[in-house]
Amino acid sequence: MLSYHVYDVAVQWMLSHKIRNDQSLPRETEKKSLRLEWNQLGSMNSPAFSIFCDALADNKSLIDLDLRNNDINHVGGSELASALKRNTALRALDLRWNNVGLIGSRALLTSCQSNATLNELQLIGNNVPDDIMQSIANALSKNTEQRQMHFGHSQNMAILSRQLQNVHEEKDRQITTTVTRMSLQEQAMLKANKSLAEKLKKLQEALDDRKLSFTALSSRNTLLEADLTVAKQQYDDVQNTMKKIEIDKQELIHKIRRECKQEKDELVDIQEKLQRDLNASLESQRRLNEKIQGLERKNDKLQTTVHELGETIIINDRNYQIKLTSADDENQRLKLTHKEDLKDQELRTNRDISVQYIF
Repeated sequence: MLSYHVYDVAVQWMLSHKIRNDQSLPRETEKKSLRLEWNQLGSMNSPAFSIFCDALADNKSLIDLDLRNNDINHVGGSELASALKRNTALRALDLRWNNVGLIGSRALLTSCQSNATLNELQLIGNNVPDDIMQSIANALSKNTEQRQMHFGHSQNMAILSRQLQNVHEEKDRQITTTVTRMSLQEQAMLKANKSLAEKLKKLQEALDDRKLSFTALSSRNTLLEADLTVAKQQYDDVQNTMKKIEIDKQELIHKIRRECKQEKDELVDIQEKLQRDLNASLESQRRLNEKIQGLERKNDKLQTTVHELGETIIINDRNYQIKLTSADDENQRLKLTHKEDLKDQELRTNRDISVQYIF
């Protein structure tokens, strides 16, 4: 049997983990499993079990809790059910060989219907009806299906996010490569323009220096003018090439933007489709919950009718016993009356015989 000291230590452990969760300490310090079987926690006249349930409700690290054979009655079961309604981390709870009964099991069923993380609840040896055991199993199986559905949806969203990120990275690399190439071309054009300007300057200086000998050098001047014309033509060609490159750059940027927008629209359509599928699944789940609630109401009505029929049978049986007792009393009275009549008749007969004998 667990001493009060050890029981208080268990409560203090749950409260410390509650504080730890509130302070967001590293996950390495969190405990995942707690075993308290065969300690008769429910039989102690102390509010410690209520404090234990309150701490469990706010705990966000414990996954597996073992409370087998602890004399937990329907009150303790109801307190555990209240804790499960607020707990969002516990996945397995072992309550075998306690005594939660009908009231405690109904409270646990209600908490299982609202708890979205609990996957396993063992209630063998608790005097729980089979229909409630089946309802709890169905509610926990829905939690497992919802977790699998949510995990699949999260995986799909993660894949789509990675694909979208890869597309953006690829487009960024393409844009960066294009901009780098265009920058290199612009630098080359600037160098060519600078070189051409320097050549023009040198030609102008040569023309100024030799202006006095212009007549003698007219033929050479003609050749220089021809070179200048060619250089201007080259400069014009370079300018036209830069304009064409700029136009190609703008067209490429517009094309990349259109492709990005188209891919973004496709991803948005896929996301909306997944959202619609998720909404349809949630609607189907809601309808199933409504059907389950209707069946539970019918079950409650049937149980009430059976209880009323049992009371009617008991009342009829009691009336039958009363009538049977009355009939026995009447039979005894008739037997006594018959015996008295026989005695009277015998007395009259003996009297008549005596009178005849005298005569």
